[in-house]
Amino acid sequence: MFDNQRNDLPQRNPFLDIEAAVDEREGHEEDDSDEEDHLFLASEEESLDEENGFDHRLFVNSSGFIPERKSTEDDSVWDELLVRARRRANISKTLQWQVHHDDSPSLDQPDATSSQSTSQVWVRIRPSSGFLKKYKGDIALATSTPDPKEVKYCLVPRLRGKRRLAPERGGQRPVKGAEYSDDGFLIVLASPKIAVSWSEQVLPTKHEYLDFKGSTTLTGQLRKEAERRLERNTQVEVGHRVKFVTGSFYGLTGIVLGIASFTLDIAIPSLDISVEVLPYEIRKEIIPGDRLMVISGDHVGTKGWAIGAAGNIVSIFVRGDSAVDVDAVHGSDREIDINFMDVTFYEEFQNTNLRDLSSSKSHLTYSKIAEEKRQMRKNPNNIFVGKEVMVTGANEYKGITGIIKDTSLDGQASLLRLQYTSTFDEGGRRTVLQPLIWDEHAKTAVIHRHPLPSLPPPREEIPPPNNPETTPTPAWGPFPNPPAAASHTPALPALGLLINTSPESSNRPPLWLGHPKFQRLRVKLYQPDSPDSILEFRRFNGDTVTVRECRSFRQIPLEDVAPVLVRKKEEIVVCFEESECFGELFRIKTYGLEHCVVRKFGKKAGKGEKLWTLATSFLAEVYPGFRS
Repeated sequence: MFDNQRNDLPQRNPFLDIEAAVDEREGHEEDDSDEEDHLFLASEEESLDEENGFDHRLFVNSSGFIPERKSTEDDSVWDELLVRARRRANISKTLQWQVHHDDSPSLDQPDATSSQSTSQVWVRIRPSSGFLKKYKGDIALATSTPDPKEVKYCLVPRLRGKRRLAPERGGQRPVKGAEYSDDGFLIVLASPKIAVSWSEQVLPTKHEYLDFKGSTTLTGQLRKEAERRLERNTQVEVGHRVKFVTGSFYGLTGIVLGIASFTLDIAIPSLDISVEVLPYEIRKEIIPGDRLMVISGDHVGTKGWAIGAAGNIVSIFVRGDSAVDVDAVHGSDREIDINFMDVTFYEEFQNTNLRDLSSSKSHLTYSKIAEEKRQMRKNPNNIFVGKEVMVTGANEYKGITGIIKDTSLDGQASLLRLQYTSTFDEGGRRTVLQPLIWDEHAKTAVIHRHPLPSLPPPREEIPPPNNPETTPTPAWGPFPNPPAAASHTPALPALGLLINTSPESSNRPPLWLGHPKFQRLRVKLYQPDSPDSILEFRRFNGDTVTVRECRSFRQIPLEDVAPVLVRKKEEIVVCFEESECFGELFRIKTYGLEHCVVRKFGKKAGKGEKLWTLATSFLAEVYPGFRS
């Protein structure tokens, strides 16, 4: 230990109670520490308070490492050493002053090596997993050391409420925990990598600066610079343009929408969003390198880059093609000096829409291959084919029994040999379902329905085929015999449970298939003579249409085909009614016998979506994907 011990007690820590007390040292002798303090200083201008920085630490006697001054000759050698140290200290200045020959004020500009030669700067602690984890994002005062791999950090310590003074120990009773200065600041010697930034853009907030204002470690030059920048940065008001200096939006320009006690609401025009940030994440101050635009004065509208600032004057470099004032010489680069209140941050951005690839050949090929693979995949629902079942649930065929003929992967089934009828209540309206009659000679199933009340009665009545008497099973119930009205119901072309048709559309040929909007749509068609086969519309040829059945193509007269109307919700349909929705693709949201609630195909469902109510008789099913 040093031969000369200090006789003064450590000062009280203003931030936390020291976890262990230090005994009053005995053997008070004459303190000549002032005489030896300059042995540890490299420069009188950049002197550091090492005594405060290394308080409460144990030292070994350094007399064996530092030569003692015993004569005048030793003093001259030491003075020569200090001269060389001062010369090296002068290299570490962060700003150089440039003298102009004109009448404009002198402007300070950053040195190219300022980031490496800065002796004391503001930094913020980056996230870490060590003992500094709780100091993430805190402001710190970083001071350079002779070791380039080690930096001295001065932080405001954080209290831990559950931890109090440690019990006294025997012997020397050393301090438990980290190192603290007489001012109460936490002193950390660590790598430069724990700091977020070493640039001029790191600036403490007003409350953070007040904590460091009384620190003896803070140099006068950095203190004045921080006060000047804080004074200018606190002039942020609603509507001002600011620049992000950290976080996910680093380097972007925003507009202040609102100011709260500890946060600011910032709108970012380039991203079309608004975010809530802390004050230290933005700056209003202009530094060299910022893109600026003049908003008032003689040079309004001029855009350039800030190359220096002194006081309230900012020097802007303007290219010849950026000057808009009449006094500027076209094509000549120049510099202008202007008040910082007359300029604002400027950012150029352009919104571009991506290309629509839904109609590209590669997209259509991929959709076709994916659909074929899905159809070729094994269908687990085929185990129900041939079983006799009864329709249940909220369906228009509820209560009808039959034999499953075919199934699909999405859980749909087609039934044959439906024998019985039932009723169901949908929205307070009573509907009677007619029996599906099996014709053994024609081998087709024909269902007879009552005409809708809104439609005129049919002009011709075709007697239905003879219905063989059937004996219902004892397990079935409400209507043992079919209603008598079924014998007087006209036979309308239909496809049982597979295809839903409408008298409005079945009597007219689908001339709307010739419209250009339907040339690339895969509309589902069928022939009344062959209701079990679904055809895909390929091309309109005037009086005929080209359709695809499985892997073969053929032409059919236009009057012999009809569209397959929608049968359930979530189906993709196209509207062929002469309205604003003509030729548009929709997806069924709510299915009804007369009307369906639909939304635009490809739009995300959710709150705020736009819905349409269209007639069911004008909605034809289509296959997904477009035709090339």
